[in-house]
Amino acid sequence: ASLKPGAVKNKKTKLALVGVHVVGSAKGNPELIWATFEHMDNTPNAEYKYIDVNGAEKLVPQNTKGKWLFSQDGATGPFNQTLYKASGNTITCT
Repeated sequence: ASLKPGAVKNKKTKLALVGVHVVGSAKGNPELIWATFEHMDNTPNAEYKYIDVNGAEKLVPQNTKGKWLFSQDGATGPFNQTLYKASGNTITCT
């Protein structure tokens, strides 16, 4: 299925901002500085790793317990899947 301009009637609705990326630069530094802010409890955290103060790699497992805005309690995923593809003025379901 495809959604093309004019194919769907306009609908006035309220939206909410659930996250935002802030990106900037600092004089004399070629890299960008960025931060991400998200509304609490959007989705479960996926498994991730980090290096602790002793240089050891630590694994934090995925945790889906709790009340989530965009996911059911105890959901197993997969999460963050591509649902649409944009090309020019056309958005196509994948």
